[in-house]
Amino acid sequence: MDGYKRLQKLYEQDFHNTSVIRIVNYLLKQPNMEEKYENEEKTVKQMFEYITGKAKNYKIGNTAIIEDDIVFSWAMDYFNISNEELGLNKQPENKTKVTKIKDEKKEDNPQMQLSLELG
Repeated sequence: MDGYKRLQKLYEQDFHNTSVIRIVNYLLKQPNMEEKYENEEKTVKQMFEYITGKAKNYKIGNTAIIEDDIVFSWAMDYFNISNEELGLNKQPENKTKVTKIKDEKKEDNPQMQLSLELG
């Protein structure tokens, strides 16, 4: 399946949203992007999440007004830049760490204390 058909299929499976329709229609008109749209790690759903995440930086109250050209450039960035470089698909780090191990020996009652920070 070529990349343009894959993008269209991903849209049809995941979304029926007028904003996403405009973005996908824009992307489908871009030349030389077929290979980028074939990338299996890329999805329309994640693209939309990436765009809405970027838009939150422009939010005033509960509203963000973003020019179409900026949204389209974010969509292009999503497909042109690896997920790793975009900070997407990262596994949550295990934030448990050992901060102190204390071995206290008393005559009849040896104790070991372990303190953990969970975050």
